[in-house]
Amino acid sequence: MPLARYEYEDDGYIHQGWLTPDQQYFLHNDELDEEFGQVAGTTDRIFDVRDLDTLSEPPHVNHGTTSIGHNEYTEGRYLHAAN
Repeated sequence: MPLARYEYEDDGYIHQGWLTPDQQYFLHNDELDEEFGQVAGTTDRIFDVRDLDTLSEPPHVNHGTTSIGHNEYTEGRYLHAAN
């Protein structure tokens, strides 16, 4: 399944994502999954895009906050997000 059509449980509104500097991982956030109570807090999903033909359920990171996930970008080894 193409990354652009990937569906996951409890999706809200897929707003934006960003590639890591090495372009091996796609970091993704959902703008409404927190608002609708579908996840316990601000969450990012981490897609391994080294082989686009074998996408699987991505691991996710819950940041322990309740703000809505919004724009994010990487700078070096850091992910910056406007939540």
